[in-house]
Amino acid sequence: MKICLFNGMSSDNNIEDMIIKNLDKHEIKHLKLRKMNIGYCRCCSACSKLGKCVQKDDGFQVVEGYKDNDIIIFLTPIKYGAYSKELKKAIDRTLPIGDEKLLVKEGYMTHKVLYNNKKVIVIGVLEKENKEAEKSFSSLVKANYYNMDWKSYKETIIYEYLKNEEIENKIKSVLKEVISYE
Repeated sequence: MKICLFNGMSSDNNIEDMIIKNLDKHEIKHLKLRKMNIGYCRCCSACSKLGKCVQKDDGFQVVEGYKDNDIIIFLTPIKYGAYSKELKKAIDRTLPIGDEKLLVKEGYMTHKVLYNNKKVIVIGVLEKENKEAEKSFSSLVKANYYNMDWKSYKETIIYEYLKNEEIENKIKSVLKEVISYE
């Protein structure tokens, strides 16, 4: 199984190491977004005409990572109930793989995505419990599920104060729900 980890964390951390360690039997592409030059989507719609973004940066690696893998993992600190700016830019830059025409699906705006058969895992990291931020984050993930036409998704929130063993157990649990380990 081919997996792409979109790492939106602002620095190296034990969570990304635990994810990679638990995926050792799979082919994994690890995109450390903080080390990539990815510009913000300009909403110019050139990608819908050309099939690719006109910006000359690392955004093409984001698109390849998304379309060439079976499972997508988004790892991000939760900032004000949302993704990190690095992950937000990466998600926005996947637009070239979709149709610019929007549809309404179960009350959500959605793009007809060319590579929509994705299983997605979203791991949000919070310093401490914050019910409002968690609720907002869950709503955002659900909206992206519809907007990006994912096949399925699982979301989990990890608190930084947890012991490494507890963090690893949460990671193993969410990975097992989505990824087969035959």
